[in-house]
Amino acid sequence: MYSQGTAMNDLLNPTMEHISRRSPNANPALAVSLHEQVQGIGIPSAPTQVNNNSLSMELGLRVRNVLFAKNVSFVNAVSSLAIKYNCPTNEVLQIAGLDPRILNFHLTIGIGFGGPNFKCDLDYLSYLAK
Repeated sequence: MYSQGTAMNDLLNPTMEHISRRSPNANPALAVSLHEQVQGIGIPSAPTQVNNNSLSMELGLRVRNVLFAKNVSFVNAVSSLAIKYNCPTNEVLQIAGLDPRILNFHLTIGIGFGGPNFKCDLDYLSYLAK
């Protein structure tokens, strides 16, 4: 999914697109039509989800961002631990990835703590939880 050195590929080959309507009475065909017009000017396409609730969409996207950042941070910590004990990081992650419940793209070492929006997204989720 998201990992070091894949920003341009992620941009050019999106895994999903979200279209949110502010009102359940809004016409979903209009949203899809606008989306198709944007695709017509060369913006790549991906599976599209049209959602009736813009707040659900916002919350879901923020949760996704925090989960990605958490995964990157965790794998980076595992990498540091492996290095400390002279274990090949890729071997440690490969062994962890043998469990079918763990997806291999969650086991990729990345840069930083999860990007510039991590704190904002985490603060947003914390605020909503209060």
